[in-house]
Amino acid sequence: PKEEKEMLNEDLKALREEMKAIEERLKELETKKTKK
Repeated sequence: PKEEKEMLNEDLKALREEMKAIEERLKELETKKTKK
């Protein structure tokens, strides 16, 4: 069904946003580690 596909696309978008945020946090942690 079309609605189901739309919902899946929304979920994928949300997951990608979360992944981006997590990657950003990981980068920050890495830079903090190297500075010490």
